[in-house]
Amino acid sequence: MILFLVGPGLAAIALYYSLAVRWQLLLLGVCILYGVLPFIIAGIGLILAQRFGCQVDIGISYKCPENPQMAGLVTGMIFIGAWGGIITIPSGVLGVIGMLISLVMKTRT
Repeated sequence: MILFLVGPGLAAIALYYSLAVRWQLLLLGVCILYGVLPFIIAGIGLILAQRFGCQVDIGISYKCPENPQMAGLVTGMIFIGAWGGIITIPSGVLGVIGMLISLVMKTRT
């Protein structure tokens, strides 16, 4: 549940402490990275699946005939990418919106 609050929390820090623009841009980058991180993990998992010749067995489960110990890693990475995005994307979007509001307020003063 706390993962839902990461993006808005970063935006609240920027607003509450009235951080300099440089720090706000850094936090904006963190919010964007936090929002897309599950897709990066899933993409790496798909690249590994292709590299080691893994095939989808049932649903999201992968089997790797050439390297059986990679099946659990590939399956886990793709699972995190799919379900992690449900949590991190809304939080990242709210954080980006909050950071943009904070940046606009900071540059207008």
